[in-house]
Amino acid sequence: MIRRSILLTISILSSLVFIRAQQPDFIPPVDFRMYLSGTFGELRPNHFHSGIDIKTGGVEGKPIRSIADGQVSRIRISPYGFGKAVYIDHPGGYTSVYAHLRNLEGQIATYAEAQQYRLEAFDVDITVPSGALPVKQGDIIGLSGNSGSSGGPHLHFEIRDAASQEPLNPMHLGMDAKDFIRPTIKDMKIYPEGEHSLVNNKASAMRLPVLGWGESHRIETRDTLRVKGAVSFGLHTYDLLNESSNHNGVYSIEAYIDDRLFYAHRLDRFSFAETRYLNALIDYAEYRRSGKRFQRTRILPNNKLSIYDRLPDNGVLNPPPGKYDIRFVVKDHKLNESILRFPIIFEALPEGDKLRRFHQVPAGPHCLSYARDYAFKEDGVQMWIPGAALYDTVCLTYRVEKAPPGTYAPLHHIHHPNVPLHTFCNLSIKASNLPENLQNKALIVRKDDKGKFKDADGHYADGWVKTRVRDFGSYTVMVDTIPPKVRSLNVSNGQRIREGSVLQFMISDDLSGIHTYRMEINGKWVLADYDPKRNLLEYRVRTNHFRKGTNALTLTVSDDKANTSKLSLEVIW
Repeated sequence: MIRRSILLTISILSSLVFIRAQQPDFIPPVDFRMYLSGTFGELRPNHFHSGIDIKTGGVEGKPIRSIADGQVSRIRISPYGFGKAVYIDHPGGYTSVYAHLRNLEGQIATYAEAQQYRLEAFDVDITVPSGALPVKQGDIIGLSGNSGSSGGPHLHFEIRDAASQEPLNPMHLGMDAKDFIRPTIKDMKIYPEGEHSLVNNKASAMRLPVLGWGESHRIETRDTLRVKGAVSFGLHTYDLLNESSNHNGVYSIEAYIDDRLFYAHRLDRFSFAETRYLNALIDYAEYRRSGKRFQRTRILPNNKLSIYDRLPDNGVLNPPPGKYDIRFVVKDHKLNESILRFPIIFEALPEGDKLRRFHQVPAGPHCLSYARDYAFKEDGVQMWIPGAALYDTVCLTYRVEKAPPGTYAPLHHIHHPNVPLHTFCNLSIKASNLPENLQNKALIVRKDDKGKFKDADGHYADGWVKTRVRDFGSYTVMVDTIPPKVRSLNVSNGQRIREGSVLQFMISDDLSGIHTYRMEINGKWVLADYDPKRNLLEYRVRTNHFRKGTNALTLTVSDDKANTSKLSLEVIW
């Protein structure tokens, strides 16, 4: 058993040595020392972090450089996600990605803006023809920023396999950050995994604080755990890097019973198609309750993550009665290692007891298997749930309340948001007493944890409002008849403007969300940057957009239900 542990460690080390020996001659994308606020594979809402987040000192405008010779293959500019992002293909089969930029630079900026004007759109996804935008190692391709869904100024940086577009671990490809600190293990959970399984004579999961540091972590209680039947485990763990307070993700977790490996995963690469399976890796219900992500050893039956060492028991232990030693080994991306050890006693079950695995189909009116699709139907509500949407068998709960004020359907409580869905499900709700003139304004809304209704999109057809959802929860029907709010922040009617000044406008919508906006100067479309997290639209004044004297500036904004607002100003050039 010890030999198996040693061989696994040697295998990991050997693979990393091989990767690093084969790595190309990349330089860092920044001129300053790299401090990270996010590591590769870090656990994020509904996804693994696909790169590293490089701190920029809390400010924007730092030069961002190409890590190697290559050619720009894609330019993606969006109000959401990566914001302003540049993709560069390099020899050797790599693609580098630079995201959340404030602006692009040089020939890349000129090319992107020309395409935006051609398409008359801020939000563009441009495939760049081969050879159109060559770059040299060290060329400035943009300035760091906070665009898209960024939570603060930084550079999101990735290295991908160019052929598959799978993100690779940049910290194994020459992107170095100082890290001599071992991971921290904060808490452990132990879960009963059978109908008669018990942990310390209780049928519920037990959460245990962890104390210690490095190789000397231990559970806070010194009492030996006693279990009956099958159990699995979960760890709440994170990594600290030198001179940084961010709780970053760890690289790998291994678990042993005595010296037999029963669970392992590590984060060298993954595909975007599998990234949402993160919700099957973690204790999703615990995350919803406490915000803490416990990484579970039990591999759910419909969990298709490629990061695991696939072992016979799928991370569940059910050995013969006896006393065993459990050991968890947690490593960061520099292979600094922390260890949690504790004893556990497996006790014999009473004669005649049989364990029932959770992934077997239990009895009930709405028990859904991950192996097949299911059509859920109750009075006034229908939901088509593909088997692929579930990680395990789910016995669906349902209840209904009378229609809340301002809605056009009862409030349908479809199971519980603590149970994740992987793929979209088709949801239809019958609209009651919906006037014909409001049918094109109808949408489905979801009641969130704070009691507020959030847009879940949708359209009306034949008495029903239909949409796609990716969460269980509480749904009803509302209408959106209120146009977006639009107001100028720093320009007024009759104001004189100058070259290079930035005109700012606030645009927002209370329900269905901003769908389109269009700014025109004297009837011609002009480029304006939209930042939805600040409800801000900005236009930088250009000489060639104006004529001497009075000019007409118009801003037209529509929401997702075609409610429209228009702001018109006269400005002087």
